[in-house]
Amino acid sequence: MVIRPWDQLYGVAIKPGSSDCFVVGANGTLLTSIDGGVTWARTHLNEGQPGTILHQDYDLYSIAFAPNGKSGWIAGELGLMMATTDGGKSWIVQHTGTTNRLLAISVISETQVVAVGDHGAILWTDNGGQTWHVESLNNLTYYGVAFSDPANGWVVGEFQTILHSADGGKTWQVQRGGQVADFTIPPYFTVVPQSAQNVLVAGQSGVFATSKDGGKTWQDGKVPSERSIYAASVATASSTPGQVWMAGAEGTIFEGVPGGEWTLKDPTFQDLTDITASNHLGLAVGLSGTILRTENGNQWDPIGEQK
Repeated sequence: MVIRPWDQLYGVAIKPGSSDCFVVGANGTLLTSIDGGVTWARTHLNEGQPGTILHQDYDLYSIAFAPNGKSGWIAGELGLMMATTDGGKSWIVQHTGTTNRLLAISVISETQVVAVGDHGAILWTDNGGQTWHVESLNNLTYYGVAFSDPANGWVVGEFQTILHSADGGKTWQVQRGGQVADFTIPPYFTVVPQSAQNVLVAGQSGVFATSKDGGKTWQDGKVPSERSIYAASVATASSTPGQVWMAGAEGTIFEGVPGGEWTLKDPTFQDLTDITASNHLGLAVGLSGTILRTENGNQWDPIGEQK
């Protein structure tokens, strides 16, 4: 049984220029597919921890590849960072210099990578991970990071915090939030920049905000549900230009163009933790071994247990 009902899946990536797909999750889980997510295999990762195989089980939260399709990174528990230079065939541990959980990663190029996590952790490298620069900003938990181009990127987190970088992640400025505040203020979990000007952020209880000026101003909104949004992606598999998919609690997938109406779909009742698209293919993953697949965005099919 490759996909197990007790698997907790947190991150998904489709390797650029291919049909190779990767999913990471709790207890060192790495699932791989070479046929666009139809069938899956389970891979063991050596996370570089002392002891036997039973100790190689740090939770893995995020995975992403560079545009070249060869370089990729996995971020996880206790500052774990693993890298590949052969398209995901092999992975090696990189030393980040932090023990904070790394919850999200954005790969800008084969040399530029930014990761974020708890206790204000923001990490960046410009040499492919040979060295990592670690900063702690405001001791908040940051849940999402994404770049529109090699210079412009955004980080989102607790208390509706939005940070912006104009230099590839080396320095950050607060655009919203940025400090401990009223605990009724919901966090943002995900950010999707469609360009250096058009940016969408979304989070707990279905709140979202959009900007058309690179984050100088934000327009608040709310999807037609109280369900939290944990992940979002530009919907390249959709025939609608500019469409975004947002995934979250109770199997929710919202489809829409920022600034327009949102359509709700419920392909599963399990919480969805990540969603991605590449060309015609879309994948979403979540709790209890949930993997959903679409080739058109109209119908999401669950991938069941596989021997």
